[in-house]
Amino acid sequence: VSIAKSSNNDVSQGRMERDDASYDEIVQNYLNGNKTCASVTISLWRFIPIRIEVLRGGPSTRISSYPQRWEWIHHKDEKEWFMRLILPFTPSVVLKNAPEASIDVSWKLNNCTISLMGTHTSGKTTIGNRLSTLMGWRFDGELGTILRDENELVENGHLYGDGKGNAAENNAATSQHKDQWDELILKKERERDDLLLPSHQECRVVETWHSGNAGWNYFRRKKELTQEEFRSTVLQQYLHAMTKHAESTSVLMIFLSVASTNTIIDRRLKDQRALDRLPLKDETEDAKELMALNDKEFYEHMARAANIPLLVVDNTEYGEEAIEKTLKSILYFAQEHAFRRVETR
Repeated sequence: VSIAKSSNNDVSQGRMERDDASYDEIVQNYLNGNKTCASVTISLWRFIPIRIEVLRGGPSTRISSYPQRWEWIHHKDEKEWFMRLILPFTPSVVLKNAPEASIDVSWKLNNCTISLMGTHTSGKTTIGNRLSTLMGWRFDGELGTILRDENELVENGHLYGDGKGNAAENNAATSQHKDQWDELILKKERERDDLLLPSHQECRVVETWHSGNAGWNYFRRKKELTQEEFRSTVLQQYLHAMTKHAESTSVLMIFLSVASTNTIIDRRLKDQRALDRLPLKDETEDAKELMALNDKEFYEHMARAANIPLLVVDNTEYGEEAIEKTLKSILYFAQEHAFRRVETR
């Protein structure tokens, strides 16, 4: 440091011929000009960061939602830097009891449930895992998948609930079998809701949840009930569970839509896990049937009835850029609807 400071002074006083001297040249010039110095040992330490937080954009960009906080992660094995989106900036809050004063207060997501809905292969598991990792939250997978016995799944067994398909079609046993399965799913989902106690101030991302379970329930009964009949009867128990949970928790509904049947077919061909989780008899025809779970209006009705914010995201595209775009949409939606003010002390 002393050498560098001295050399900078020399440069400012015109004592060095070059003002773009390298570090080694600076040291050598200093030694040449100080004959009394017998030897000099210089130790250089280079710190290589593994994580860097940077800002992207600014007021001059005049783009909505900028600037943003981004995080760069260094992968040691690949020796490359990768950028991922992190939480947006904490906003300024106008208190309701003092609207004339804009006050900066501490915010945090507090007792929050973000539920992901959509048809088979819409990306619920992928986005759910990525979002929970990004936020540092718990991820609750789809109960329909968790509670099924993978060793007993048969083609189109999902039409009967548990995946075994051991009930004859269009008879009383089939209807009872479906009812028992959906009642079990509803019971277990309520139990998971109860684990999210307000006193714990915990947050989670949950796949399918009550809204998605209701979609599967109707999917199995759409030949027996019209959607209006289903809404006025069966759906009410799901709406009750949703509104009850929303009384003590900030709940957000995220509907991941896909463009067409081809998306389902293509993703199944590329993902063996999708084939294992939901065996189908006819890939093309059964994928067309699964598009019934891609009904945006069905979920919009539930969101309105339960008074829960809903975000609809087109999740048809592939790749990391598409995943980042979806995550970004969810993060800003969460910032807008789920942040609660916490008194600073």
